[in-house]
Amino acid sequence: MEDEGPGKQAIWKHFAVRRIGNESSRVVELSQNWTPKVLKLRLDRYQPKDTDKQYYSWFNEGVEQHYRTPAYGIENLGMACSSIEGFMRDNSEAYIEAHLNHAAAITRKTFQTAQENKHLPLVERALKLWVGCRFIEEPWSIVGTDSLGLTHHPNPSCPYHTKIPVPPIVDLQIDLIVINEILQPEIKKILKMLKTMLESSDPWNNWFEIYLAYFILLNNVELTMAHDAWFVKRNNLKRKYSNKNLVDTIMGGATTLLTCFHYAHQGYAPFTDPGLEETQDWSQEMRTYLREVRALLKEGEVGGDCVVEPSRELFWTSQLMSGGWRPVVLVS
Repeated sequence: MEDEGPGKQAIWKHFAVRRIGNESSRVVELSQNWTPKVLKLRLDRYQPKDTDKQYYSWFNEGVEQHYRTPAYGIENLGMACSSIEGFMRDNSEAYIEAHLNHAAAITRKTFQTAQENKHLPLVERALKLWVGCRFIEEPWSIVGTDSLGLTHHPNPSCPYHTKIPVPPIVDLQIDLIVINEILQPEIKKILKMLKTMLESSDPWNNWFEIYLAYFILLNNVELTMAHDAWFVKRNNLKRKYSNKNLVDTIMGGATTLLTCFHYAHQGYAPFTDPGLEETQDWSQEMRTYLREVRALLKEGEVGGDCVVEPSRELFWTSQLMSGGWRPVVLVS
């Protein structure tokens, strides 16, 4: 392998397998356990460098332990990218529904409405970005018959006692493919579309599409922050965030989105001024959604930790509905 870590994005396509021996490539079936379907990737054994990580760390009573894996890498990055994109296409709804099982009522209602409106280009791209981000959070496990010779760890306290992880290099390659081939292009397209819509002379013309996309993007921030908190705890890190610079960038991006939404054309107004419905030619679906969300807000749906902790659900998304909004000052 030529990369030492996910930070070296510019040369990621040179992150190719240095194949060793004449052993045939192997097809593994992977899952994040959000859907019964599997992602199939073809792997080759390769000659690792000293910098290539071949184990996962875990802690037993405060002592670091290693779960070792064989040296395998993705055989062909282009073919793997096609497989990942196909898996995403076929399983997006299942990923969203699985994450909504225990979500707040406002979140469930908004995502259900977004899925019903995914014919809107901005909403469609926001949902694709949201699902792609889930691909690089939850660890991938081997679930097929070929486990590359790996077995479950005998210690019940080991995270690999009940599942078999994909080799770290393969997990990293999946991350790099998703980030470079899916997420980064989608982000650029979303920002370009948002800029065009926000510059419209009629602020209410695309309001619902913009709002749904913003909610999806900000919910993604909440999930990303929650995942970072989980990662810090799981790896016994002695700091608040695993990557402070990344977290600062994410929170800064969320604040920028909220600033545009509120100051470009008072995006919160439909939630605080029901009288707007009488002056606007809004669809019945949009009117029904607004009434239901207003009712949930009155019932106290937003409160507690979700208004003070940036990794909690509704911390960022609820700010879309707040009149008199001001940027929240956070210390990372």
